[in-house]
Amino acid sequence: MNKLSQISQVSYHVIQDIYKNPYRIVTTDTINRIAKALGVPATVLLEDVPEQ
Repeated sequence: MNKLSQISQVSYHVIQDIYKNPYRIVTTDTINRIAKALGVPATVLLEDVPEQ
């Protein structure tokens, strides 16, 4: 998480919160930064979850 935070320039705590709660609301900028750091399209990080 620390290395991903450094490469993506996203706060370590935000990365940690996303890991703990994948349903957390995240901005598209954050998703794009993480995806770029991982070398994958942003769509790989997204999942369509039906409303309950």
